[in-house]
Amino acid sequence: MTRVGQSGSKTLGSAQTIGLEQALHMVTMDAAYVLGIDDKMGRLEPGKLADFTVLERDPHDVRPAAIRDITVWGTVLGGRVFPAAEVGQR
Repeated sequence: MTRVGQSGSKTLGSAQTIGLEQALHMVTMDAAYVLGIDDKMGRLEPGKLADFTVLERDPHDVRPAAIRDITVWGTVLGGRVFPAAEVGQR
């Protein structure tokens, strides 16, 4: 969203930035479409798998550069909750 390079000091192609909603759409619905599985997942709606990631913070509540630092609390897969803190402990 910010187009800031790895150095953190230079913006690359500032005219090519996108907003948060478009970025979320790209990594959910657009990704499912590209993979050919948009009939099964990509959005929470009746008839689709409700597998999703739970974040510690709402991406709308942090500045764009801080979104990459939001911690993943866990995931829900097949109706089962998997807290990230417990992954790998089984």
